[in-house]
Amino acid sequence: GGEEDAGNSVRLSADPAAISRLGPVLFAASSDLVFAFVGTLRLLAPLIMSRRAIVGIGHFLGDYLRGRYLRKTYTRMERVYLRYYELPAAFRALCRTSSQIGILSVLSVVMGWLAGVQSPPCRSEGRGLAFACGLLWMVAVVGAGHACATWVAVWGGPLRIQAAQAHPSGGQRTGVTKVFTRPWHILQWMQNPEEWISTAFNSERTQPFDPNPIIFPMTWVPLRLLLMCAVARVFAIEPSTYRWCDRNVDQVPRLMEQFLIQLALGDEWYRVFFGEKRIGLGISVAFCHLVALLVTIVTSVTISGLSAILMLPSLLAVIVSMW
Repeated sequence: GGEEDAGNSVRLSADPAAISRLGPVLFAASSDLVFAFVGTLRLLAPLIMSRRAIVGIGHFLGDYLRGRYLRKTYTRMERVYLRYYELPAAFRALCRTSSQIGILSVLSVVMGWLAGVQSPPCRSEGRGLAFACGLLWMVAVVGAGHACATWVAVWGGPLRIQAAQAHPSGGQRTGVTKVFTRPWHILQWMQNPEEWISTAFNSERTQPFDPNPIIFPMTWVPLRLLLMCAVARVFAIEPSTYRWCDRNVDQVPRLMEQFLIQLALGDEWYRVFFGEKRIGLGISVAFCHLVALLVTIVTSVTISGLSAILMLPSLLAVIVSMW
């Protein structure tokens, strides 16, 4: 038994020369590890910059694709809005204005014949139109024309005034301001952008558009009466005293036409802005009215600059109302 135990025992011995040979190997391995770590540190900055560049490009592409989708959705909705909402309204306004100009032209001839604006005592050969006759002619034409235009706007079939539908109140608002207060709404917007675009500017506190005409100087009756008096005063100017126009050409018929055109445009602006409550179309009609009024004033200046000064309050009223 003792001999078997002695045969199974293992003896280990270390040679000092072997340890000396193992030291350089460990040192070389440690050096390689340090060099590898230093090399990794050198690549750390390029790796961070590359990662940021890749993430930035990904965000850019994602934002571009989402923005492109939103732009297409908004453009499609805008086209539908213009096709089924604004274009019919603009066509109705154009037809109403054309019909009113035609009615005023017929009334101007009829009232001129009834008032005798081309014969004595209202007007003689080579003389201007009497102030009272010109004012009476304008009052008759404006009154009858306004009654006919009102009838067309109310009972004119497809030309009648069609008020814009107000946005229904109520419901939860998903507004633009919640981008800063509740950023997680962005995910909801991305899921259904059409609903967000249609409800972004609706609020429970949104009131229907119902402007008060008194705050718009274009609707003030005294200014309209002042404009009519100024035009009648220009009518009364003797042709021999015309300032910057041909004295051999009668300027009264042309000034009458210009007055009636700006009158029709002014009445149509009132119907579009206060009747149908369309802001964009109302601004467009107001701009056309401004141009027509400017043409009337320029023609009046060529006849009598002093009388044209009385038209400046009406011009200022149009500018203020547009603003």
